Amino acid sequence: MKTKLALATLIAGFGLAGAAASVSAATATGQFNVKLTVTKTCSVVTTTDLDFGSQASTATNITANNGSVTVACSKNTPYTIGLLPSAANGGTANGTGSMKSATTGELVAYSLFQDAANTVWGNTTGTGGNVKSGNRLAAATANQVHTVFGKVAALDVTPSTDYLDVVAVTVTY
Repeated sequence: MKTKLALATLIAGFGLAGAAASVSAATATGQFNVKLTVTKTCSVVTTTDLDFGSQASTATNITANNGSVTVACSKNTPYTIGLLPSAANGGTANGTGSMKSATTGELVAYSLFQDAANTVWGNTTGTGGNVKSGNRLAAATANQVHTVFGKVAALDVTPSTDYLDVVAVTVTY
């Protein structure tokens, strides 16, 4: 009989312990935000050289339109592209520069343009500026390609050799 009473007491004790555990369980709730700040950005993805090709030493009015600047910007981001020929070869913010021969040191002057109508493409911003404007609209593709046009007025019997200049590209947004 003692065994039955002890067993009944033990079972009842476990039952009360279980009931006490479920009565004392409580919950608390809270919440948090998931946040992200997206900043606008632009980058120069690629550039393609402006190449006037091979020309006779007496050629005049040489044009090229095979250079390009590819820009990628955040959606709905207006930007400008400035081109600045090397100051070491006499380049200016108005899109004019000179290609230099590594062998003779002689220079060949050239000008940069935004289009075939010879709209100057330089590095001057603000009123009267000559930078090229762009805008990555929401529906537009990420990479915006801008063709660079160039002109060499005259070679003036320039020595036969290769001529080169470096143009800095600046994207402002």
